[in-house]
Amino acid sequence: MRSALTCHLAELCVEIGARPVGSPANDRAADYIRDCFAALGLAVEEQAYACTGWDCMAARLTIGDEPLPVEANAFSPPCDVTAEAVPAATLEELAAADLTGKIALLHGELVAEPLSAKSWFLRGERDDAIIARLEAGRPAALLAPPPPTPHYEQFTADWELEIPAATAPRPVIERLLRYAGPLRLRLECARRPATARNIVARRPAHRRADAPPGRIVLMAHLDTRINTPGAVDNAAGVAALLALAEALADATLACDLEFVAFNSEEYLPIGDDEYVRRAGEASFADVALAINMDGVGYRGGHNTVAPFNLGPDRPRLPRAALDRALAAEQPLDLRIPRRAGPGVQRRRRLRRGPLPDRHDRDGGCRPAGRSRGGRRSDREVRRIGPARNAGIRVAPARRRPAGAGPTRSVSARAPARRPASPGS
Repeated sequence: MRSALTCHLAELCVEIGARPVGSPANDRAADYIRDCFAALGLAVEEQAYACTGWDCMAARLTIGDEPLPVEANAFSPPCDVTAEAVPAATLEELAAADLTGKIALLHGELVAEPLSAKSWFLRGERDDAIIARLEAGRPAALLAPPPPTPHYEQFTADWELEIPAATAPRPVIERLLRYAGPLRLRLECARRPATARNIVARRPAHRRADAPPGRIVLMAHLDTRINTPGAVDNAAGVAALLALAEALADATLACDLEFVAFNSEEYLPIGDDEYVRRAGEASFADVALAINMDGVGYRGGHNTVAPFNLGPDRPRLPRAALDRALAAEQPLDLRIPRRAGPGVQRRRRLRRGPLPDRHDRDGGCRPAGRSRGGRRSDREVRRIGPARNAGIRVAPARRRPAGAGPTRSVSARAPARRPASPGS
């Protein structure tokens, strides 16, 4: 199974990379997962739904002729603004500031946490207050440093917020707080119609016709944020999902198996909504156990296991298995090797036939360290990203100048009211 996990991690993180929902890379990841399930003989359903995509071509921030590093926030509308920056560090300062036509320069306690999206079902009073005061103030744009929280690098990521938004490094924000002249912020962004897909695979149980229905649901989300290949969040979860599908392909079980690769989890969980809409809440009565895999290989603690709804009326085996997992002292160490030896570079095939691959004519699953041309190991592995994806130990990537690199694409759609899903 370790070989299978490494293979899937390499495909998702190295070959595909960042795969925000609605982007071409996200489609490639969905295709790969679909083809892996189909190669195992599972019945596969593609749950497609409409969403709104986002592309960013360039982001520029200047003082006079001096360029400063800046990044457009996901889903930001475009702008080309030359105006003074008005600082605000608290809700009171934000309410008192004259922001109309100016650049809101947010810092301090206002940006202590990322701002929740307007449709996020866990949005709090703080989020509502900041959004209300920003929309009432009508700034031409807003600029903020990355929040100090370790896993989020932008203050906003909301397609319903019609205020152009960008992120600058903290030293730049501190410099701008001391500057009294006009700034120019130019964001070349565009929203577009797109489509996302959940990939659902099913395997019926071998049981008597009069046996009661029951199923185990295993799930992981396949998308990432715009600026990470998402090794821990959540290529590792998808790799575990695919490896378990292979391991259980020939198992004799008394209940049905359902494998779900959800899409659009990172910005708003609208893939969950689509799954619930198609399945119907009544179908969850048949779910004996649901396991959601997100953050597999995380090194910030002993484990990331959180049990829900496992009371005394639930089966003993899952409770006992979770107790063992919670007591585990060491996390699983999965590494993509920097220089794969002959045994790792050999094309790997599943017991039930080859894993289809869009780039390999022989249908093999391309392992870690193997490029499309057959060589080049170090450079591809470095693309996995920096230490925050520490479930895989790789060399750090070089930082690129602001505005450099390929166009980024993300997408999402406003969610419906959320009923509970089996992984909630």
